[in-house]
Amino acid sequence: MTNEQLAQEVHRAVQVEMTVQTASERLSSRGFVCDRMVPTSTLTCMRTRMSMGPTCIDRVYLTSSSNATLSNVDVRPMACAGL
Repeated sequence: MTNEQLAQEVHRAVQVEMTVQTASERLSSRGFVCDRMVPTSTLTCMRTRMSMGPTCIDRVYLTSSSNATLSNVDVRPMACAGL
């Protein structure tokens, strides 16, 4: 998977103005684990992918507005280590 494919996958599932709960549920169904960074309004979602080659971590930061809807979806470049 490339960074572009990761971004496409995330943006198909999660969009700005969606509720944080719905976004979290959709990413969780794709193998991400989400956790809120207190006291900020950012939800961090991470997924570890292991294969015969390198192990990669996918990260997405979801920022919410005061009314619990997403104001930003930040897909970070994959972090890979291994062979």
